[in-house]
Amino acid sequence: MSFHKLAAVGLMVVVLVLMGGCGPSSEEVDASIAAALAGVPTATPQPSPTPQVIPPTATPQPSPTPQTIPTPLPTATPQPSPTPQVIPTPLPTATPVMFPTPLPTATPVTFPTPLPTATPVGIPPEVMEQARQSVVEVCTSSHCGSATLFAASGTKAFAVTAAHTLSSGSTLEATIWRASDNKVKRLTGKVLKRNTQADLALVEICCDSSLPSRTLRFGDNDDGGAGEWVYLIGHTTNSVPVVTGGVISKKNARVSGEAGEYILHDAEANPGSSGGPLVLLTPDGGIVIGIQLFGARSTNAQNYALMVGNVRTHLAAMCAGVCNAP
Repeated sequence: MSFHKLAAVGLMVVVLVLMGGCGPSSEEVDASIAAALAGVPTATPQPSPTPQVIPPTATPQPSPTPQTIPTPLPTATPQPSPTPQVIPTPLPTATPVMFPTPLPTATPVTFPTPLPTATPVGIPPEVMEQARQSVVEVCTSSHCGSATLFAASGTKAFAVTAAHTLSSGSTLEATIWRASDNKVKRLTGKVLKRNTQADLALVEICCDSSLPSRTLRFGDNDDGGAGEWVYLIGHTTNSVPVVTGGVISKKNARVSGEAGEYILHDAEANPGSSGGPLVLLTPDGGIVIGIQLFGARSTNAQNYALMVGNVRTHLAAMCAGVCNAP
């Protein structure tokens, strides 16, 4: 049905509806619609339009990634080929020569000029007699030694000896040799004072008129020297003074653990010689230059006598108020 027919029918339906129940019957309506439709001219059919062919939509392609064209490197200027170097054939390595380590140069040893051999000097008889009378043997109940007289007056005498042979305060027996009859005489005595540091003791001997009135003179530290001949006088067990000779090897010697300065000499020291005098001969007789204290008991041993200057100093202190020091 054409569009126009449809419009007329529709209009008729509307009119009938508006008229409500007072309108024509259904038969009348149908007849009216048919008449209306007959009066509407039939539309000439139009030819259907030729469908247009729509080309398919092309799928969008991704944009190509732009390529970075590298900057062309500059063309290197060709360098001339280097002239080949001729490397010389290396020489064979020389085998090292091992030289011996040089020995150190020995330090020359300087030997001291040997002292001239001392010529033994004989003791004049008068000096020997005086020296022997100046040395007495002193004994306690257990020890004996020698003592050197330095002061004698009437019936009393004073002597110095080695402290290690006697005990402080001990009474003692003193044996004196008399040159007049070549006999010994025993007297009593006592130890007055001791100096253990210096190893010296002061002895008093009494009481007899036969004591010697003259004793050996005490010298000074300057008396005697290395190479000079000296004599050591001391008593042995037979109570007779023994004289031995030797040479001074050194003066002013120091001994570890001992006080004072010593004379080193090689005059033989016998048992009982400690406290005896070391005597140097002079034009006017003999003088005491040291008191024998100790020595080593071996062949060619050195013996030690305390120098007379040290002895004088210690005797001055011990004799204070008692006797006259030498």
